[in-house]
Amino acid sequence: MRQMGFALLGLWLSHHAAAAPPSVMDFARHAEFGEVAISPDGRSLAVSVIDERSRGIGVIDLDDMRLAFSVSPGDEEHVFELNWVSDGRLLVSLASSRGWGNGPAPTGELMAIDRDGGNGRYLYGVRGARAETKHNPDPTRRMRHARQIAAWPDAADFALIQSYSYYEPVDMQFAFVERLDVRNGRTRWAAQAPLRGPVRFVADRAGQVRYAQGRGDAPGVFRTFLHDPQAARWRELDSDDPLADFDPLTVSDDGGTGYLRVREHGDRYCLERQSLADRSRERLACHPQADLADILVSPTTGHAVAARFDPGVPEIRWLGTDDPDEALLRRIAAQLAGHRIELASRSRDATRFVIKASSDTDPGRFFLYDRQTDSLRFLLARRAWIDPQAMPPRRVVHWQARDGTALRGYLTVPRTADGTALPLVVMPHGGPFDVRDTWDWQAEPALLASRGYAVFQPQFRGSAGFGRAFRDAARQQLGTRVIDDITDGVRALIERGVADPARIGLMGHSFGGYAALASAVREPALYRCMVGIAGIYDLRRYARTVRSQAGADEARFVDAFVGESAELLDAQSPIRAVDALRLPVMLFHGGRDRTVDPRESRALYAALRDRDMPVTLEILDDEDHFVFDVRNRERIFAAIVAFFGRHLREPPTKKGAD
Repeated sequence: MRQMGFALLGLWLSHHAAAAPPSVMDFARHAEFGEVAISPDGRSLAVSVIDERSRGIGVIDLDDMRLAFSVSPGDEEHVFELNWVSDGRLLVSLASSRGWGNGPAPTGELMAIDRDGGNGRYLYGVRGARAETKHNPDPTRRMRHARQIAAWPDAADFALIQSYSYYEPVDMQFAFVERLDVRNGRTRWAAQAPLRGPVRFVADRAGQVRYAQGRGDAPGVFRTFLHDPQAARWRELDSDDPLADFDPLTVSDDGGTGYLRVREHGDRYCLERQSLADRSRERLACHPQADLADILVSPTTGHAVAARFDPGVPEIRWLGTDDPDEALLRRIAAQLAGHRIELASRSRDATRFVIKASSDTDPGRFFLYDRQTDSLRFLLARRAWIDPQAMPPRRVVHWQARDGTALRGYLTVPRTADGTALPLVVMPHGGPFDVRDTWDWQAEPALLASRGYAVFQPQFRGSAGFGRAFRDAARQQLGTRVIDDITDGVRALIERGVADPARIGLMGHSFGGYAALASAVREPALYRCMVGIAGIYDLRRYARTVRSQAGADEARFVDAFVGESAELLDAQSPIRAVDALRLPVMLFHGGRDRTVDPRESRALYAALRDRDMPVTLEILDDEDHFVFDVRNRERIFAAIVAFFGRHLREPPTKKGAD
């Protein structure tokens, strides 16, 4: 086997030298680049370019790395998705952060632009032309919200989109599938979703919708349908397992095979392939502990060649196919050892394709593979200012819960520490259901570890990725079993000498804020301080808000998984047990938060102040559930570092207040 021409790759892997710790702003900044897409002819690379107030688009000539053009849609306007629809034209979905503190939210609008930056045209959305006129013969105003399904690489200038009316709740509508002409914005009806509500479609390379997935009647259950384009008929994927779940991933380039994440007659998601001709399915890969995370497909054929699972550190299972690209991708994975690799984009003939590589210390870099030279060339770093060799590593830790259940989590430790008697920040994730932490680089743990703290992210019961039974074990157990899982993990780190028992703090966002406060009131002697960001502290108030403001599906889910009775919700609401608190608290909340009402933090602040407990609260008027503004992120990150510095840097000599 000949060695690939990876000279530039070798330079990238070896040139980093030890540097001073990155600044707080280095961690607060958003990535400079988002998604990338290679043109069908393999000559150009489109990149979403992120700055402080907008996300624009740039096109790079891949032969000489010359910037062909870059453009921003305007202040607080953003490029949300981008796809090539021909060798020279791009289709772009738009988003806005005007009034949306969560960051860019899709507006349902579409526009197209040529590879040289010319011929930009608004195609679809509320700001389009109202009707045909002499100067604009193609009406582009649609009172509908659209998103891209797929471009048609073999049918230039057309794309497949789905849309919903603005005039009805999405839960009550059937999504339309439309064929969009990106030269003039004209559309032609193609199909209708087989069920009401939000639907995810998967199309084949010929531009035919093949799968649709939407919500079922029961909380957390989805229904999946297979489309026969010749008969224009949908048929639901059925099973003799009433809890079976089918999650379509992709369709091979020849249109004959579908690949799905399937949970059937078992606890975890596995990889299956399906014949689209006779609907038969074959299981390809499973993991004894983890759900299927995603797949790696052949750039040439679109068939799956590997499955990836995330039991802790990502594991790749090569499928042993006869596809020639499997051997090639194995070589690339070996050259990028220690990284998660993804096929980010490919040219029409697959002579060129883009690989994204990331790891626990690397926020992500893009490489171009060229078959003509058998070479892998570095293109872009998502966060070029982050030196992977200076980042603290993340490792997987295991422990047993008090009932014997095997649990795991992530521990990020300072690079210069010996790994013993460290000040520890416990950082539960949000959700909690169908959410998890992963091995990938994260700003907050990396920041705190760079300042000398170990950061523990427990994957308690309820976390995604470890099977249905693991998730369901947390149903209506948020304030008991979930918190005990966290406590047992912390005690295991103390027993192993990793954590200094006198210097342990808590930090969490959303449900993570709930878990932080619930841990502090359930185990008051274990923790010294707590940070809560957009936290849920009163489950009864939270459930009431969801029932009154969210859709019926969300309300049913909360009733089933969080709890329905006032007695249960009150018993597991940590705000009702704050008399047990013995620590200083720092709170942040977005004033425009539509996910968790800011009254949650205001009520906790008032309750602690009434009890003369040390607490601060900052309401960020222009932020929503997530802190998006970079200046706010930097200021909050700096405040958190200082807060933990006051309370965790040195062992306590006496009880004190903030």
